[in-house]
Amino acid sequence: MMTSFNSYKKRREAIVIGPESAPGTVATKQYSYRWLDKGLKPIPGILENESAMGSDVKVNDSAIDVWHSEGPLGGKVTEDGIGWLATGMLNKVTTTTATLDVPVANTPSTATTGGTLAAATYYYVLVAINASGQTTKSNEVSVVTTGSTSTTTITWAAITGATGYRIYRGTSAGAENTYFAVGAVTTFTDTGAAGTGGTPPVSNTATTSQNKHVFSRDQTIARRTLSVWDVRPVSTRLYKSCYMDNLTVKVEVGEKGAWLEATTALKGWKHADVTGVTPAFKVGEKEFTSRQVAVYLADNVAGLSTGKIKPKSITIQMEEGTTVDHSLGETNDDPEFDSAPAEVKGSMVIKYRKTDFEDDYFINKVHALKVVAINGTSKVEWLGTKVRFRELTDSDGRDDIVTQEISFYFEADDANSGKDIEMTVTNDVASYAA
Repeated sequence: MMTSFNSYKKRREAIVIGPESAPGTVATKQYSYRWLDKGLKPIPGILENESAMGSDVKVNDSAIDVWHSEGPLGGKVTEDGIGWLATGMLNKVTTTTATLDVPVANTPSTATTGGTLAAATYYYVLVAINASGQTTKSNEVSVVTTGSTSTTTITWAAITGATGYRIYRGTSAGAENTYFAVGAVTTFTDTGAAGTGGTPPVSNTATTSQNKHVFSRDQTIARRTLSVWDVRPVSTRLYKSCYMDNLTVKVEVGEKGAWLEATTALKGWKHADVTGVTPAFKVGEKEFTSRQVAVYLADNVAGLSTGKIKPKSITIQMEEGTTVDHSLGETNDDPEFDSAPAEVKGSMVIKYRKTDFEDDYFINKVHALKVVAINGTSKVEWLGTKVRFRELTDSDGRDDIVTQEISFYFEADDANSGKDIEMTVTNDVASYAA
């Protein structure tokens, strides 16, 4: 007799994931995932017997011989959750204490009255400060003054967590040797005062209470698998040894904005019915909307700080597909999984305002690309140091604003230890180790 349960809405189901120390070893760390799409399910390999037995009926017997599980999982990108997903796609993670972001200086302006600056070219960098120390210097900017009573004004965007800034001035490039200390402001006017002697720091000592986790690929380390609990009112299914075929992050601005979302496809062993687990969702875990996502494109990493662009959408897709590998005598429904070559690609849509993108496409130019999502002190960043455009397509609508869809590919960069992509997550998680 079948057990009867009360009906319920799908949203009452929950997903819990955790990194395994070895394939099939149940994860000891658990993260409750805020899902928007889930479809992981057991898939039996059914054999049908089609023996001819003097009948028009095609199948006279069947048997289940092998099992595996597969299906999608997706939801909003959250400050902690994206890191747990990343453990299944990028198999190396290095954790250090986070530091303040390095500020970005805007182009200075000048006035011919109100100060004592003589006619010259002045160079500036700035650093952010907190109770622990200072960041490294910002990008360098310069301004030309005339006369002998000039002032210069430099501005920057506020750095979360900074309690103040130091603005360093010099009269030749790369030789700033006088600084001025200001509080938690975003503008400084140099009137020509003497300032304090000193040069910018060479290391970032402005540590915070957050941790920085850098994810990348390392072919000397085995791929990480996940345990996945599908928690439902009627039962809890545990899927072990789950490999991720891909991990895609995407945001597309609409009339009301949009959430930054992540999706993946999983493959693993047959499920086991287990004692239910109680999901424990992190209270106040931060998510990211389109206004909190910025995209930077430049000729190299050094130029990214001033290379902000304004696409309408951005997608990054990391792939390392798996195929199920069954073997003779497989009695525990625990197949192996073979991985395809890893690759990272993406696309963005941007208004057609200039020919730079198509010019770069035609000469197969190398770029550095960075996508950053920031909400308060929490941050997620994707960085490629060798990115090339693969396809460029103009929109077709006669009455629409012309846009270009640009497809790009992250190549292994020998100048960056062969990495195709690095993903950095800054949050209060102590460790993403199994």
